[in-house]
Amino acid sequence: MRKYGIMLVVVLAGTSGVIRAGENVWTSHGPGGGEISALAVSPKDAGTVYAGTGGGVFRSTDGGANWNSVRPGFAPLVAVNPQDPSTVYAVDNSGGLFKSTDSGQSWNALSSAPLIGTLAIDPKNPSTLYAVSGMELGSESYFYYGWSGVSMSTDGGSSWNAVNSGLPANFQSPLLALDPQSPKTLYTMGGITLFKTTDGGRSWSAPLREKLIELNSSESATCDDWGFYLTLVTGRPAPAPEQISCFSDGNRDAVITADQYLADVVRYNAPNFGIVAGLTTLVVDPRNSSTLYGGTARGIVISTDGGLSWNASNSGLPNRLLWVNTLVMDPGNPGTLYATIDAAGSPTELYKSTDGGATWVAAGAGLTSCCGAISVAIDSQNLSVLYAGTTSGMFKSTDGAASWSPSNSGLSATSVSALAVDPQNRGTLFAATQTAGGYPGGLFKSTDAGTSWEDTGLPYRVDALAVAPQSALVYAAVDAATIDAGGPECCPVFKSTNGGASWVSTGSSNHGISGISWLIVDPQNAATLYAETNIGVYKSTDAAANWSAVNSGLPFTPEINTLALDPQNSNTLYATTYESWPIAGGQIFRTTDGGRSWSMMNTAWDAALFDVALVSIDPQNAGTLYVAVSLFDCSWDVCPSDYWERVKAEPGPGIFKSADGGQSWVKVGWPSGLVTFDPKNPNRLYAALGTNVVMSSDGGASWNVVGSGLTANVSAVVVDAQDSNTIYAATQGGGVFAITIGAQ
Repeated sequence: MRKYGIMLVVVLAGTSGVIRAGENVWTSHGPGGGEISALAVSPKDAGTVYAGTGGGVFRSTDGGANWNSVRPGFAPLVAVNPQDPSTVYAVDNSGGLFKSTDSGQSWNALSSAPLIGTLAIDPKNPSTLYAVSGMELGSESYFYYGWSGVSMSTDGGSSWNAVNSGLPANFQSPLLALDPQSPKTLYTMGGITLFKTTDGGRSWSAPLREKLIELNSSESATCDDWGFYLTLVTGRPAPAPEQISCFSDGNRDAVITADQYLADVVRYNAPNFGIVAGLTTLVVDPRNSSTLYGGTARGIVISTDGGLSWNASNSGLPNRLLWVNTLVMDPGNPGTLYATIDAAGSPTELYKSTDGGATWVAAGAGLTSCCGAISVAIDSQNLSVLYAGTTSGMFKSTDGAASWSPSNSGLSATSVSALAVDPQNRGTLFAATQTAGGYPGGLFKSTDAGTSWEDTGLPYRVDALAVAPQSALVYAAVDAATIDAGGPECCPVFKSTNGGASWVSTGSSNHGISGISWLIVDPQNAATLYAETNIGVYKSTDAAANWSAVNSGLPFTPEINTLALDPQNSNTLYATTYESWPIAGGQIFRTTDGGRSWSMMNTAWDAALFDVALVSIDPQNAGTLYVAVSLFDCSWDVCPSDYWERVKAEPGPGIFKSADGGQSWVKVGWPSGLVTFDPKNPNRLYAALGTNVVMSSDGGASWNVVGSGLTANVSAVVVDAQDSNTIYAATQGGGVFAITIGAQ
């Protein structure tokens, strides 16, 4: 099932002055920050840093004081040529590799490259690149499904060849580590086995493999304390090579006998073999190639003999350790390492070791993020300077990670889940952000039309906002799954009576509702609210203190997509359904008695084939409605067998208009996003379409792209009621953009 994740409130009024946005060009207006998934510091240009984010690649040339977007789109990986810092590589969300030779000013797609998951550059010959390549399964990319092996390029990424000789067919890891001292030596994981090459990938072998022996009927293979077999069957088709594992508790009494599997066995003599079976990250000491540091699901492991034997080194790390995400070594002092640790019950934590991993201390003071550091980089020109990318933005340390401070000016990579404008104070906006994983980013407020923002301090993921048109009341619907991140479990809605300066709980329990994704406040009575939830429509008449279901006439277990309230009659609401075929499908329902009863409206499309969302009501003529109709998502539910044949005969998808209160519908446009009205001229409409905002000046009959400069997918559009030429766009990965369009 698919839900439309953006909550939009268009309630603007007021008289105070405000700074106007750039004319005919979209400008980024924050909030600063966002999920920073990759970092790269120039090895020669002091202060030049690249950040891979959910909103693209950003660059700073002044040590993180200011940032500029140099490439739009999700960028989970970025790397800089160690000898020529003007050459930069970036990977997009589908695994495509891009290259810049002018420090990010322009980019070229390396179309012959495989899907890239991990990239390593030979520091002595930077034209040589190695990559763990991914494979597409179905319609999705490698990021979610699989890895196909290791590839190599000797011409800076223009052409590639697979270098997998000796690796197992069931290659299942993105891990790739290069020895800086001997760059033809690399490590990767095949199944649960560490593999090594010393000839640039032409051949791979497992350092821990000693010899093949044959079991007789009296021999058996046993488990070690890590839950892996010390002896692995490699003969019979069941089980598969390299994939035998013990019971989840690592029971030493669990055995595989020769009577069960008469086969050859690969026996591992090295101590603590199982300790490396879950390697997720690996670094090689640049001064001593025999010393390796690895991160696993059980902590830090160290080898001093090139991977033949391993020992755990977790002194100082939390006992609730779950996973090691990142290991970074100080290039000037290999005994100093930094690790990002996933620990149960807390954000990802940053730790530091100054004794070669023997002991660790917490090093995240000042990293204020719900989910902690996920990427770390060291300035090789000044080793006391570090950068940490978190799920909510960039941080910088100038004292070797003893303290951290935010560094997000110009770095706008936030995904805006809800956008609202204060109707009483022109230029005051609220933006709720969240990370790609759905974690809370923050609820921000701006009083200067988005030029600057402040965090309101609400410590939950906000899925919906509602601003009362006639008061300073602001309501925020929060996700119950993130309540523990900031306080005791309580209510699904918080309320502010002072414009977001402080927030109070609206009740002591959730009243049986959860998953609020649409919130509407009655413009005539600020204490009356309607909420679209994952179990139907709910109503409150006491400022969200209590809620009651108002679902009579809606489908059983109603899957409501969006709600809309008639601006002239508060008892009339519209609800759209989605993907509940064959119960309702893409239908529109209406109530004229404040939700006590609902009736299904006529449609011009086959409800079993389409989703319907985002009803928009003409603010001057409530009989004029617009709806966005999109194709039914067959990836979640089973479609009718004749689905595509029936779709071809349909008028959708697109924007449909009704001039008679929903009795009849006509398709008027090709965008399929939320329609937003110019409050002074209802014939002027706006809609989101990918990385563009489109406008119609004739009631939807024709559409044109508005301005230029947007760098992320637009999820909602807001028009300033006092200055209807000023438009705001909420985006997924680019924050809030603003534009002032010329006279129309």
